[in-house]
Amino acid sequence: MTLDEDDDEDDDDGDNDDHPSLHARNTSTFSREPPLTRDCSAMVRRTNCCSDSAFSFVSSSAVRPEGNAPHMQVPMVTPRALEHDEIPQIVDMFHNAAIKALAAGFDGVEIHGGHGYIIDQFFDSRINQRVDKYGGSVENRCRFGLEVVKAVLEVAGPERTALRISPSREMGGSLYEWPDLEKMIAYLIPQLDAVGLRILDISCARSDTVDIYHSTSGKIVHMTRPLWPHMIIAG
Repeated sequence: MTLDEDDDEDDDDGDNDDHPSLHARNTSTFSREPPLTRDCSAMVRRTNCCSDSAFSFVSSSAVRPEGNAPHMQVPMVTPRALEHDEIPQIVDMFHNAAIKALAAGFDGVEIHGGHGYIIDQFFDSRINQRVDKYGGSVENRCRFGLEVVKAVLEVAGPERTALRISPSREMGGSLYEWPDLEKMIAYLIPQLDAVGLRILDISCARSDTVDIYHSTSGKIVHMTRPLWPHMIIAG
């Protein structure tokens, strides 16, 4: 994620619905919020859309992603660990993005908390090496994600807010899971229920075969369902 996003008040028009044809067919549209994150750094540099100094790529900790950027033989770079007092700024970015998405005519907002994006970098103990209240224990590593969910719920409400997570996913032909998967699910899912979330999207990044689905998202759905009485989207 970058800390150099321009919060331009002219970017949206509250009276402008960009989705009339979809709404005419009784179709709802959700805006997904996946901020630029440590895995995007190589892509931004490769496309030459800005200089290296134009962005400050941040993460829960200064841990360099392994290998090269997908589909690009460009090495990943080491992000900067967020300072403690910067984290509320990131929460505010999600909050403001939700306001803009609804003003632009979207019916709801999906927070992208999976696939290695910024929230997932706090969930994942292999990446999150913090020693403050946002790192270490399961409860601390879930704190940032829960703060983001609460901030977006304040804007969109439970019927228009979804969260995507990917605790178990296929990446480059290999299975990638949160190291403390069962403990994370046992704590995170009831907490999401408690803060008022009602739509959960469980993604495995790639579900083009039955085997991949059942070994990733399907497994997480079976773990989650006894703890989550609300809507689940899985794939």
